[in-house]
Parts: sequence; structure tokens; C-alpha cells
Amino acid sequence: MAISEIELRFIVNNIKEVIDSVYYVSNISLISKNSLIIKFHHSQKNDVSLLISTFGICITKYKYSIMEDNDTLKKIKTDLERSKLVDAVVTPGERIVQFVFQNILGIKYYLIVELFGHGNIMICNDSFKILNILNPINVRHRILKVGLKYFPPPARGVDPLSITFSDFLSLIEKNESENIDLKRWLGRSLSISKKFIELAVHNSKIHNKKVKDLSPSEKKILFEELTSTIRNISTGVGHEPCILLDENKNPIDISPVIPSDVVDSDLIKRFDSYTDAIDEYLNHNILQN
Repeated sequence: MAISEIELRFIVNNIKEVIDSVYYVSNISLISKNSLIIKFHHSQKNDVSLLISTFGICITKYKYSIMEDNDTLKKIKTDLERSKLVDAVVTPGERIVQFVFQNILGIKYYLIVELFGHGNIMICNDSFKILNILNPINVRHRILKVGLKYFPPPARGVDPLSITFSDFLSLIEKNESENIDLKRWLGRSLSISKKFIELAVHNSKIHNKKVKDLSPSEKKILFEELTSTIRNISTGVGHEPCILLDENKNPIDISPVIPSDVVDSDLIKRFDSYTDAIDEYLNHNILQN
């Protein structure tokens, strides 16, 4: 399971709606080697627990056993306790969330969560200097460690939330000479989950033909279905939240909509809200790891 960028937009918007400017960080606890709970207190409302994990993020209703603090958490605690969440943004085209906190002195800190590869959690100052990091990285195109400035990975595709029809046609023109099928091309060209590609192509009524064989009208129809799917998922319109199960009824994925290729209703657990589905799925992952 991988939470896509467009799902992250929905999750982050929900977090910002719930945790307003009056809430402040009252406690931060480690619940696994790669997951923590940030508890927010409000003078007139119920406390809110924000789950931050390399598996995903969400406001959670679950109570977790507390582990002994590690060095990374100690640094996060020192910098963030008593601060307020003033913003949260998703990096365009990436599965990266930046939580912006501000303490009583007006100093800002960035808690950055990366949800690709093995995942990562790090705390940076207002100049994006890394103060502590869960998983230091040293690869050809990217080095992340304490003392260095944080920067995201090289762009891998067009941001699906800002793509225009002109952008879409340009992408097609670049690939028309290749003998590649539509679904594979969409997965390679856009930062969008396979399940949403399947849904958009299914709704477009266009067979999974080669990109070079698309007619002008099919290009337009496909673009409209893609952008409609992306817009609805990121804003919560038309959601049919569910957890997908294997034959033993174990959770294997989540989705804000019923995937078009799932035919067995017994392998779907439905929810009233996508945030509840995410919360239950992440809880399962954390307890299993």
C-alpha cells in the first residue's frame, strides 16, 4: 500500500481543518521505531492525536503503547513541544508532507515526512537545515543527514494536480514514437497511483490501447476523466472509502473509492469516511511491524 500525492492532499486538508490555531503540542510519544504520536491540546475542545509514521499520516482515535524515546524523538520533542501547527503542505508531485510548527518565540520548525521507499521523518529549522533525521540517506542524487540542508528528490513526473490539457498533449507527443500501452504510460508520466489510473481509464470507456493510437477525442476524454478523478479524490467528492482484504481477511490496501477491478464484495470493508479507513489501516500496519 502506498498513499499517493492526491490522497495526501485530502488527508492534509482534513488535518488542517481539525487542528486549528488554538491547539498546541502538549506531548510527543514514540509508538514504534518509525511512528510517533503528536498530541494537541485545546482549551475548549477535545485533544487531538496526530499519527506521524513512515507508513502514512492521519488523525487517530487509537491509543498506543509508548516506547522509550530515541535521539530523533528527543530532538523533535525539544523543538516542537508547546508549539502550534501553523501550516501543512504536500510537495507537488511527491509523497512528502511538510508540517510547519511555530513556538512561542515565533521560531518555525519543519517536520518533514517522506512516504516513499523506506520512508523518513526529520526535523529542520526555518532554513531547512536538518536537525535530526530518522533514516539518513546517501545516494547518487541525494544526501540527507544532520547538518545538511533538506531538499526533495529529483522530479519524477508531472504534478497531476496542476496538469493542463496542453501539458497532457505535450506528454503524449513525447511518447507517441514508443510502443507503450496507455496505463503503463500514465503510471510512468504522472505521480498517480495505479488504482486511480485504472479507475480513470475504466470511466473513460477507452480500451488500454497504445498511446500513439489515441484519437483526438479520446485524448480529451481521457484527460477530463483523469483530472476529474484527481480532483474528486483530493477534495473528498464521491468517496466510497474502503479497506481491501486478502482471502484471509487481512488488510492489504486502502482506497477512497471502490477499485474498478475488485469484483468480490467480501474482500472490501467499507467506511463512512476515508480518514477512518486510513486510521484503521495504519493501526494494522503499526501493530504488525
